[in-house]
Formats: sequence, C-alpha cells, structure tokens
Amino acid sequence: MNILITGARAPICADMARVLHGAGHQVFTADCLRFPIGRFSPFVQRHVRLPAPAKQFREFSRRLEALVEHYGIDWIIPTSEEVFWLARIPSLKEKLFAPDAATLTLLHDKARFAELATSLGYGADDNIRLDTLADAAPLLNPGISENYVLKPVYSR
Repeated sequence: MNILITGARAPICADMARVLHGAGHQVFTADCLRFPIGRFSPFVQRHVRLPAPAKQFREFSRRLEALVEHYGIDWIIPTSEEVFWLARIPSLKEKLFAPDAATLTLLHDKARFAELATSLGYGADDNIRLDTLADAAPLLNPGISENYVLKPVYSR
C-alpha cells in the first residue's frame, strides 16, 4: 500500500515511517514546514511540502488531492492538528485514517467533551462555556469559588 503520513514535524512520523516501511508499504510524508523531522527518514519514499491549511485551505486541499492521485495513496494518517483540515476535504474521506469532522469536534472541543462526559456519568458538572466577555461576569462574584481554570475550547 501507499501511505501518506501528514504532520511530518511530529517525531512519531519517523517511527511510523520505519514501521510501515518494514511492513512492506511505500511511505510518503507531507507537512507545511520546510524541514520537518519526518522528511529525513530513510524510510520515506517522497516528502511534499504543503501550504499551511489555516492560511491557504483551498490550495492545501488541491495539492493534497493531487498528491493522493499522483502517488496512488491508499491511506492518509495524520499525526497532528492538520487532521481537522483533512476531515473537511470530502474527496479524501474514504482514505483518511481518522474520524469525521463532527466526531473530531465532539472529542476535541473541551466544552462539548465535558458535556458528553457528564452525560455519560463522568466529568464535572461545573463547566461553564464563555463565548463573550459578559459570560465571565458571574466568575467575578465574591460568592463563587476561586478554584477554576479558564481554557480555550481548543487547547492542549
């Protein structure tokens, strides 16, 4: 099989390339960085530099589709946050080794994940989603606990 690993900047990319190559697959890598670590693996058939999807999504999509077609890619394995962009390209859906965009959002948006965990009997009920500055006003009341953490819904 021909396998494309995206997010070649992630150290795991080089290890995945070694394992997949050892299993008899042709391994290709792609990233928007100029010199990602995976690019230099001796187990990579070809590396392709892509435009940054957050800045040039159409060109990113077009280049990926052309890469998949040209090299006969059977599977795309994302290693990093580019998975969110890849999930938005309908033509790659069947080759993408990742969940669909809705599932990714459910599992990575901290507010939605907390709601899901709570609905399943896990997690804390004290999650407050702040979409505007006005939403934060209750946190300033003297009667509320000072033991809270504010995080963007998409953060590490």
